[in-house]
Amino acid sequence: PEGFLKYNTPDTTRTGRLTGDTLRLAECMETCAGFELTVTGGSEKTGHSDDSKHYTGQACDFSEKRNPAMDPDTTKNCWEKCAQENYFGKKEGGAHPHWHFQIAPGKNGATGLRTGD
Repeated sequence: PEGFLKYNTPDTTRTGRLTGDTLRLAECMETCAGFELTVTGGSEKTGHSDDSKHYTGQACDFSEKRNPAMDPDTTKNCWEKCAQENYFGKKEGGAHPHWHFQIAPGKNGATGLRTGD
């Protein structure tokens, strides 16, 4: 990896670009993992829950489909190196399984990484 994240589309309305601490977290995760990551959810303004941190530029997603090497062990190891104490992350399932990371606590003040294990 060269410190350049890929985005799943050039259409910024579908995948908004990361900035600030969200970008730094994603770049750190990529460097730690040792392979290029593809951002599949960024700062876009639609497509997430009403109170989503995506809308404020405080969250990013990495789908399993576009990032198959991002396994739970690698993710946990890199999270511990890259995330600040008040950050929140989790593995989300459903029709489009992905890792969701945000630079703010989650619902009810949740912090840390939930791997689904």
